[in-house]
Amino acid sequence: MALAPSSSSLSPSSTNNLGMSTNVKNSQQVSRPAPTVDLPALQGASRVLQDQLVKDAQSIPELGDMLSIPGMASSASYSVYPDDYRVPYQKRRLIGIPEGLFQYYNTVNVTSHMGLMPEIERVWISIDHNLFLWNYLEGEELSSFTDQPDVITHVALVKPKPGVFIDEITNLLVICTPVSVLLLGISSNVVPAAHNRSRRELKLYATDMSISSEVEMTSVIGTTDGRIFMCGLQDGNLYEFHYQEKEGWFGKRVQLINHSVGGVSSLLPRLTAPKAEERIVLLISDSSRNRFYTLTANNTISVYRTGGEKTVQHVQTLSNLYKQAQDKAPGSPAITPASFAIVSLHVIEPSNSQNSPHLMAITTNGLRLYFAPGAGYNYGYGFGAGPSTGGPQLTSLLSCGSDVWCWSA
Repeated sequence: MALAPSSSSLSPSSTNNLGMSTNVKNSQQVSRPAPTVDLPALQGASRVLQDQLVKDAQSIPELGDMLSIPGMASSASYSVYPDDYRVPYQKRRLIGIPEGLFQYYNTVNVTSHMGLMPEIERVWISIDHNLFLWNYLEGEELSSFTDQPDVITHVALVKPKPGVFIDEITNLLVICTPVSVLLLGISSNVVPAAHNRSRRELKLYATDMSISSEVEMTSVIGTTDGRIFMCGLQDGNLYEFHYQEKEGWFGKRVQLINHSVGGVSSLLPRLTAPKAEERIVLLISDSSRNRFYTLTANNTISVYRTGGEKTVQHVQTLSNLYKQAQDKAPGSPAITPASFAIVSLHVIEPSNSQNSPHLMAITTNGLRLYFAPGAGYNYGYGFGAGPSTGGPQLTSLLSCGSDVWCWSA
């Protein structure tokens, strides 16, 4: 006796009944009237939301207004307690440096430095003459560069000049040692990773661009058009690492130009160094305004604009800042000769505020000094407007305070 397929157990009548019920259900769905849209109610709700968004935006004043509103104690200090809901940072996870790197660190005579490069999602770590690039998002991935013999003292990430290198090179590593400066090309691409995530893949390229130096270089910065500036650790002079695609009649492929000395002598060793208090100790780039700032050991800030090939234009010098800070916050216990030493400069991007300060300086005890353009500068036009050909002049000091502003909507 043959067995019939299990599907045949359904009789024609049951099949028809099933089909009939399905057709009835579908017909009921089709015949259901479409819901009506209350357009006036939606428009009213949209207006309420828009009004609230405008109120929220207006409740957070511009940084420039906060520092210049008459009668507001912008030059002051206050405390934010640890349990305050406005505390801005919370630890989400901990990613440790790979154990193998620590083991290597413990087996050699170490001179080590490190820094953060968020543009390529890497931490650079130098151990003697070896350079490691650690992917701090993945935790274990390491790239290394060991093809030079000298101890690495400083590393910076900059943009390359257009047309000098192959198109794959998106960034340059400027590697400084006590006796040389060299360039290493980087190709950075986003590629798929596990768990529907992405990661940044790096490739290193030798550029064969290096130069010997009698002065150790530090505080390296780059501009949007690929120029590279730095300061000498021993002499405090302003240098430029100039490079071009090919060597020509009027210029070598790689040159180290001393901008602290004018004319032809800028290409020659300097026999006399500036006074200790006049030495440059820090550089910072302001790419959006086509300028950069330098800081000297005596708390003097200078403003430079990049001019033509191999030249820079000195725009302004801000000095006597201790006296001006005292005038802004008279009687403040945070402003004393012993504690007034500027240790860092920070550019305030135009996107943060339409009339914000351009620059913030921080002292050893956390005092913040804000600098903004003088009267008559058109904020909306950009760098080209202002009272001088060098761009807008910064006021000596707009405001100072040992506070940290935390806003919440």
